[in-house]
Amino acid sequence: MREMSGLSRRVLVLLLLLFALPSCASDNLSSNVPSRIKSVGTTNEALAVRTMDQIIAAQEQFFNRQSPYARRFHELVYEHLLPGKPAIDDTGYVFTVHAGEHYDYAGTYFVMATPVFSQTAKHFFRDPFTKKIHVEDGKQADGSSPELQR
Repeated sequence: MREMSGLSRRVLVLLLLLFALPSCASDNLSSNVPSRIKSVGTTNEALAVRTMDQIIAAQEQFFNRQSPYARRFHELVYEHLLPGKPAIDDTGYVFTVHAGEHYDYAGTYFVMATPVFSQTAKHFFRDPFTKKIHVEDGKQADGSSPELQR
């Protein structure tokens, strides 16, 4: 097998870095929408809700271990409470987790699930005060949105 030249090796490393670094750059997954998304993206609302439940459970475990809540996904992953950031390819949703830095949310957190592929799909929001998941069709959910009925 032929060895790579020094220039070929550098180009390969550069290409790998160009594809890998954007996925590490942010905890808000909306900036990490992969360009290689499966043919026609779909949203899986049931899986999005289950993923939110997993994030909520991980946050509660994180809080019980070391208070306060995790501010970003990487903290939950580092503590082995989540296997990784939720994949857009799996659910069709971007998940955002944010712990309370602002006085209105101090000592709590919220989780949002925003669909990537559909303008009409459900949006989900975990209310930091009631700890309920709220849902809206086709627009961003918030604490005043209807509660998710299970």
